[in-house]
Amino acid sequence: MLEFTKADWMMSLIFCAVFAVIVLVPCAIIAVMGRKMIIRIGQYPSQTPLIQLNVFLPLVVLEVCTFASLIGFYNVFSGK
Repeated sequence: MLEFTKADWMMSLIFCAVFAVIVLVPCAIIAVMGRKMIIRIGQYPSQTPLIQLNVFLPLVVLEVCTFASLIGFYNVFSGK
């Protein structure tokens, strides 16, 4: 059976906390953007394509940043 030291537990908790922040922050941002988009579509239903196109670029940028941070996170913890 493996013995976990206090340092191992701390490293595991830091790993989980950083990973949770990297995943949960973009999820919260997307939820807020989606809520605002739905409210705007409810107010201006005829402008739905324009509203969706206005949300597209920020979503792409957010996803690229999230993916890059996940890759960086992997490289830091894999020792590369």
